[in-house]
Amino acid sequence: YYKAVTMEYIKSHFAAGIVLFNPDYSFVNRTIAHLSNQVDLIILVDNSADSHANELVEQNTSRVIYRPNYKNLGIASALNSIVEIAHDYNKDWVLTLDQDSDVVDDYLSSLFSSVPESSNIGIVGCRFFDSNTGKIYGSSGYSEWCITSGSVLRYEAWKSIGGFRTWLFIDNVDNIFCYDLKQNGWLTFVSDGAYLKHSLGYTTTRSFFGHSFVCMNYSSFRRFYIYRNDYFYHHLINDYSCFSFYKKLFYDFIAIMLFEEDKIQKIVAIFKGVKDGRRQVCKHLK
Repeated sequence: YYKAVTMEYIKSHFAAGIVLFNPDYSFVNRTIAHLSNQVDLIILVDNSADSHANELVEQNTSRVIYRPNYKNLGIASALNSIVEIAHDYNKDWVLTLDQDSDVVDDYLSSLFSSVPESSNIGIVGCRFFDSNTGKIYGSSGYSEWCITSGSVLRYEAWKSIGGFRTWLFIDNVDNIFCYDLKQNGWLTFVSDGAYLKHSLGYTTTRSFFGHSFVCMNYSSFRRFYIYRNDYFYHHLINDYSCFSFYKKLFYDFIAIMLFEEDKIQKIVAIFKGVKDGRRQVCKHLK
C-alpha cells in the first residue's frame, strides 16, 4: 500500500493542518509555501484571541482554509478540528504541525519512503531535530508514541478512538493519542525517511558543581499541564509506581530552583498540576 504513496496520491488523499497561537506570520507563510508543493488543502486552526486571516491567507485563499477560534481551546481541540475539516474534503490522511515546526518541499514523500505496508498503521511519525540542542531525537520503527507535529494520521484510526482527548488541552496529547490507538488495534510507526525541525521549549544547559542540567524554561502555565497530564498518563499505562514521573519532578525542581526565572510560580504550578492529575485519574480511570 505505502509503495503507492506517490506525489499524485499525496495530493489527492492528504491534507495538512497547522495549529496556531499568536503566530509568526513570516514563518507560517513559509511553511504554507512548502506545503503547497505537496498537498492541495492546508488547514489553519487559530487559538489566538484575534483573527490573523489577512496576514496568513491573503496570497493562498484557494489552497488554505482558516478557522479562527477567537480563544485558546487547546491543541487537542484544534487538532480535532483540522481532521474534521480534512475529512469534509475527502482526505484520508492528515499531516499535523505546530506553528514553529519547519518542513521541506519533499517532506511527505520522504516520510513515507520507509513506511512498511500495513493496514493497521494509524499514525506515521518522524524523528525531529531540536535547534536548541543540535540533536536528532526519536528512534525509527514501530513505537509506543510519536510527537504530533510532523506526524500523519489516518482519519479512520482517529475516528475509531473518538479523536484527541480535548480535556488534555496541551502536553502529552500525543502520548495519550498513540496509547488510545494501540488500545483499539492501531499501530504507531516512526519513519527514518524524514525528520522535522522542531524545538522543545527554550532549552538551555547549565552546570552546577560538575553536574549538567537541561533547563526547558517552560512557563508556569505549561508546567501545570505537563505535570497534570504526565501524572494521568503514567496511571493510564498502569505505571502506578510513577518512579520515572517523580524522578523527572525532582530533576525539574532542582533545575528550576537553581537556574530558571519565576521559580515559585513554576513550582506551585507543578504541584497544582499533580493535584489535578490525581483528580483526572479518579474521573477518567476509576
